[in-house]
Amino acid sequence: MPLTPLQHQILSHTAQSLGATTIGALQRQPFFAGKTRAAVKSAVRRLCGTSKRYRQPPRRYRYLAPEPLDERRVIYRLTPRATRLLGVSDYLAKPLGLQARIRRYALIWFLCIEGTVDNPQGVWDAERDTDDRCPTDESAASSIAPCRRVPFSPRDFPAQFDVARHHAPRKNFYVEQAAEGRTRIGFIVLDHGRDPRRVYRNASQSLLRFVQRGWLDDFLTAGCFDLTVLTVSEGKRAELELGLDKQLRAVLTSPLRRLGRRPGDPLPFRVRVLVVPGLADLIPGSQTQ
Repeated sequence: MPLTPLQHQILSHTAQSLGATTIGALQRQPFFAGKTRAAVKSAVRRLCGTSKRYRQPPRRYRYLAPEPLDERRVIYRLTPRATRLLGVSDYLAKPLGLQARIRRYALIWFLCIEGTVDNPQGVWDAERDTDDRCPTDESAASSIAPCRRVPFSPRDFPAQFDVARHHAPRKNFYVEQAAEGRTRIGFIVLDHGRDPRRVYRNASQSLLRFVQRGWLDDFLTAGCFDLTVLTVSEGKRAELELGLDKQLRAVLTSPLRRLGRRPGDPLPFRVRVLVVPGLADLIPGSQTQ
């Protein structure tokens, strides 16, 4: 049986969201505007496969396969059948290990939920078993913003980013259509809830490479670059905000002179540290205080 337009939209959204999604993320997409949470779950179950042959071990799923996050939460990834249908990389259909599930969970929250008009603080009660309605059709255009942030790899745009010879990161970049109409580029650093010095090092060394190679000069000069750190708690957020500013200034003050920045000038990019609701519960031994 051919897929319906709604099913194609669900799979396309999932592919765009790094090959995975959640019920909470799907609820905020325009194609579910005005629908109940139960309706979203039903649509996802049909894409997973509900006939007996999909419910018997070894379990075979149709287009979406559930991966457990914890005892009560699930993330859905594409299956090989779905990647073939969409013409995307089979990499998106690989089973997710613990670290991959943690990363997908955090990035889906940031890309699809954080900062939307109906959820400005990014609160994600993603897996509650209620039938709260999704935003109505009238509010969907302003409150859901499905493609406001989209992941991308600089290696896919060699004319704009001369990164092929320098092993630039493939992951954790995104494009954001800002409210003022400008296009911003961002880079994400994920805090796994352990030693904050690892976050300082990862962030500062990544930005140092970007500045030294000149990959993002136009965006830095125009003030259209963001460094986003996703962390586990408000306590870690406050700690990271303080330490990260000091570390970035210590590492980048000299290299930024090439762009006309003087010691003491504000950093030419925005730094945000955001708490991902529920992330700490997924990370064994995370420091949440």
